[in-house]
Amino acid sequence: RKDGVDQQYAFKRAVDNLLIGNWKDQQLTRAAAADLSDEALRSFYEEQVSSFTQPAKIRLALLKLERSAGAREESLQELRDRMATARQKAEEQLTLSPVTAKGFGKLAIGYSDETTSRYRGGDIGWLEGGRFDYRWPKALLDTAYELEIGELSEILELDDGFYLVVKTDERESVTKPFEAVRSQLRQTLVARQRKAAHSAVLEQARSSTPS
Repeated sequence: RKDGVDQQYAFKRAVDNLLIGNWKDQQLTRAAAADLSDEALRSFYEEQVSSFTQPAKIRLALLKLERSAGAREESLQELRDRMATARQKAEEQLTLSPVTAKGFGKLAIGYSDETTSRYRGGDIGWLEGGRFDYRWPKALLDTAYELEIGELSEILELDDGFYLVVKTDERESVTKPFEAVRSQLRQTLVARQRKAAHSAVLEQARSSTPS
C-alpha cells in the first residue's frame, strides 16, 4: 500500500474479478440448491422415468427362402414345399430339445437364404417388442410379436420370400427404481439449476450495471 500497488489498475481489476467470481459462485450455489428436496427429486424422476426404463425385448430366429421377381408358380411351389419340409424338421427339432438362442441350429444352413443369420441358427438378435422400424417385413414382425417362447410360426409368404420364425427368448420391461438413481438425478438436476442460475445471474448483473 505504501508503494501504491493497491491503487494500480491491474491490482484493482484483479480484486474486482475476485469479488465478482465469489459473488457469482455464491449466487449459483444458492440458486442451484433452492429446491433439492426428496419431493423435487421424485418429481424429476417421474419426468425422466423413460430414460431409466429398458423396454421389453424379444429374441427371434428365422428362415427365409428368397423369391425372385416374376417367379413362375412352379418355382413358387417348390419354395413352399421346401419351406414346409423345413417347418416339419423344425417342429421335430423343437420336440426333442428346448428352444435356445441358436434357434433353428444347423437347419438354417440348408433352408435359409438370409446370409447374416443362416450360420447362427437363423438368430437375428434382440428386438424391442412393438417396434416396426427394423429391416424385416412388418407382417413378419406382427406375427413374431404374438408368439410364445419356443412357438413356431406358420409359413409366411411375403413379397420378398417365404419365412418361418420362432421366438427364442424374451425380456420384460425393467425400470430402475428411484433409490438406485437418486444420486444421478441430483447431479443432473443440480447441473440444470446451475445453468439456469448462471443465465439469471448474468441477466441480473447486466440489468443492474449502469450503461
